Amino acid sequence: MSPRPSFLCCTALLMPILATVLHGADPNPQWQGRTFVRVLQQGDPIPGATDGSVFLNLDHFTLRDQTLHLIAGTSTQRKGLYRWRDGQLTALVDNRTQSPTGSPFDTIHFTTDETAGALNFVGEVFFGRPGFVYGLFEWRDGVITKLLDTATPVDGKTFLGFGYPVRVGTQVVFGSQYFENGAMRYGIFRWDGTTLHTVIRTGDDLPGALGAFAGQPDRYQIAFDGTDVAFVATDSPQGQPPSGFYRTIGGNLVKLVDGTERHESGATYAELGIPFINIDLEGDYTFLGLGQPVAAAGNRRYYGPGFRYTPNGTDVSTETVLPMAPLDGQLWTDISQVDGQGDDVAYRVKLADGYLAVYAAVGSGTPPAAPVLQMLTLPDGGLRLRFASAAGTKYTVESRASLTGADWSFVTELQGNGADLEYQPNPAEGGYFRVRL
Repeated sequence: MSPRPSFLCCTALLMPILATVLHGADPNPQWQGRTFVRVLQQGDPIPGATDGSVFLNLDHFTLRDQTLHLIAGTSTQRKGLYRWRDGQLTALVDNRTQSPTGSPFDTIHFTTDETAGALNFVGEVFFGRPGFVYGLFEWRDGVITKLLDTATPVDGKTFLGFGYPVRVGTQVVFGSQYFENGAMRYGIFRWDGTTLHTVIRTGDDLPGALGAFAGQPDRYQIAFDGTDVAFVATDSPQGQPPSGFYRTIGGNLVKLVDGTERHESGATYAELGIPFINIDLEGDYTFLGLGQPVAAAGNRRYYGPGFRYTPNGTDVSTETVLPMAPLDGQLWTDISQVDGQGDDVAYRVKLADGYLAVYAAVGSGTPPAAPVLQMLTLPDGGLRLRFASAAGTKYTVESRASLTGADWSFVTELQGNGADLEYQPNPAEGGYFRVRL
């Protein structure tokens, strides 16, 4: 959407022109005023590739501050880390990128959001003997450092890998299989930069109907909001259902819902084969990956893909996020990942033609009203431009000598605060002025 700015001439009084926001026809569904747009689809060209390579694997992504970080590549063995922001996809790390050891990365497995100026990712690097080693790395302005790896024990634990890391500030939460005292276990850990904290490990009790924690089935998300951790877990060493959704609240681990509970049909979710796919949380918001609505214990209800639950006193309200409507003219048949932040959300879906694609609805929602310029004459003969603003919206003042002259030139940028904004041109400037959203 492109605003048509209003403009005024400061050499003669003109009637102010109301700026309008142009709306193009867009068939995609919206969420909170945000239109779902395609971020990446199988078959799209890989940025920076000189051999014509295209994406065939869309593995994992995170969403924060209207920015997605995605793990994708030509296969499950050749993947890189990419950033999508403002509609542009760029490569951050791939198999051309040198690791801290000097060797190039072989492949990338997971990524986190970028917070406190950095993000983390799990990469595989050839360190020499004994061969390929997994590492948890930090990326900051293109500089990569190693935090943890599978060759260096920490607190008596030798990690075998790192799964679904999530970063908030300088803390990273991740899952891993590890050896300790000669036994192989599974755990979820929080690394604060110096100390490894255990969230849950093999043998710890799962609250609710399941037994002791045995791990996460397959490869499922871990969520962390800086205070609480949430995850999908099972008590089966083979990762078999039933599994459950769990999160910490106030330092205590609580169950949200597990597969032993009964669907409205009367059968349990495990009996129906409804998968517990993934989870994400942000404070009171929890996005759950389930195929059907789930009635949880107490008076809260948790919903699956396409829904968000919002606490409202002792009850909750539910909102449809992604309806079963065409995306770019194609129906979609499945959701395999969801990530949300506030009113922004992204989904990985399978389109009717069989291709996987990532769609996101991000932004500031309904566009603010276009500015209407007023021109005030000051006692000294000078002029002042004034217009109403919307909080959180940036306004750009531009000028040029004539309406048919050269391109508009940047003058200044003003931050909207919900009140009137003013700009006083230098008398020597003259010419025409306009304000753009």
